[in-house]
Parts: sequence; C-alpha cells; structure tokens
Amino acid sequence: MLFAFRFSLFAFRFSLFAFRFSLFAFRFSLFAFRFILLKDEFSDKSILFFAVYFNFYKKQSIKVFIIITILKIYFSSKN
Repeated sequence: MLFAFRFSLFAFRFSLFAFRFSLFAFRFSLFAFRFILLKDEFSDKSILFFAVYFNFYKKQSIKVFIIITILKIYFSSKN
C-alpha cells in the first residue's frame, strides 16, 4: 500500500515536470518563430540560434525550420 502511494506520488511529480518542460518547449518555439520572422534576413546569430534549437528538437525542428523559412519568404515577398 505504501509502495503504491509512493509510486503514484512519483508519477504525479514526474508528470508535472513533463508538463512544465512541454510549456517551456512551447514558449521556446514561439520565441524562435518570432525571432526568425522579425529578422530581415538570416544572420549568423539566427543560424547559431537554430543550431541550439536543433539540439532541443531533433525530429520536429526540421519541420519547424521549413515552415519558418516558407513564411519568411512569403512575408519578405509581400514587402
């Protein structure tokens, strides 16, 4: 009984940690999206930023990078 309670408490704390990390990841991706779209062109800082960003999101980062690049080209062609 005590083991089950401790395990459920551990699982709850781990789920809270996972939820906080997912919120951090979401905020980080929004920041990256804003950072790249507001730049006029890709600079060394934005490339370095995406290198750090790739370490956080190995699989999804390529999709995000492609979407941001397409949106950046679209918005730059409007001006």
